[in-house]
Parts: sequence; structure tokens; C-alpha cells
Amino acid sequence: MSEQSRHQRFMTEINDLTAQELQLLTTLDYKSRMAWGVVDWTQGCAKRGVGVGRYMALPLDPGSAEVALAIVDSHQRRGVGLYLMALLVRSGLTNAITRFTGHMLAENDGMRRLVDRLGGSLSRPSAGVVELSLDLSRAASCLDSLFAGDWRFTLFLRRLTESMSVKKDGA
Repeated sequence: MSEQSRHQRFMTEINDLTAQELQLLTTLDYKSRMAWGVVDWTQGCAKRGVGVGRYMALPLDPGSAEVALAIVDSHQRRGVGLYLMALLVRSGLTNAITRFTGHMLAENDGMRRLVDRLGGSLSRPSAGVVELSLDLSRAASCLDSLFAGDWRFTLFLRRLTESMSVKKDGA
């Protein structure tokens, strides 16, 4: 990711993650802490990660979770964020998350457009930062409309949700 993309994701200049930051970002329980990644397979065996989306439930409000996306520059504005958000929304709803929140730079036009497409809202900028709020039921309805013609992805999401429900009920 470019310096600008890292700055938009972490809202500060960052080159390396500390061990604590890495652990925070990679420790998942698949309920209150979820992540999805996208891999580019177009280069055959030379696959590489091109994006990751994650949410972490807020300890004082278990129905809400902080959401974040990071997409490598070469794959931005190509739908990767939309697909990641679709997976996160479905996962969140399956795990009793009803709302996503998060802080982002006001200049992050890609994320602003995504939040708008999914029926979310942004607070007024304060010191160049806005807070997003996304009702997951409303976002799911928007996603259903956006993916109405993409039967493969719609079927994938349905099977994913069913699989998560079975594991949750059967576990």
C-alpha cells in the first residue's frame, strides 16, 4: 500500500506495525472480531493479498462494531471494498451486530462513497476526521439491490450466512 493509502487507513504515517498492533489486527473469534481478505489469483500461483476488511465489536456496545477496510492501490475503485463490506455486513448480522461505526479521514472519498451507497451517514468533519455510522439491516438491503444481477455472489453470501448460522447453532 502506498503511503497515502496507509495514511487513509490508519490516519497517521505508518510503515510498520508493532507486535501489539499486529496481534490486535490478526486475532479473530469470528463473532465479535471478524476479518475477510481478498486475493488476486490472476497471476496464477503468484497470488497476493489485495484487500482486507474487519470489524471489532465495541466492548460497551456489543451490538455495534468498529469497521475498517484497507485496499492496495492497484485494486482501489474496482469494487473490492464493496465486496468486503458485503461480507462484513452479512457476518455482522449473523453475529448479532446491528451497526458499524468507525473513524476515517474526511478526504477518504472512496470510503465516503461506499458509506453513502450503503445508506450510512457521516458526521461533520472535526479536525479532518469524520465518524461513519452504518445500520447493517439497511446496508444489507442496499447490497441486495446492488448485487441483484450477480447471482454467483448472491448465492455465495446466502450459503455463507447459512453456514455461519449452522456453525453458531451447532457449536
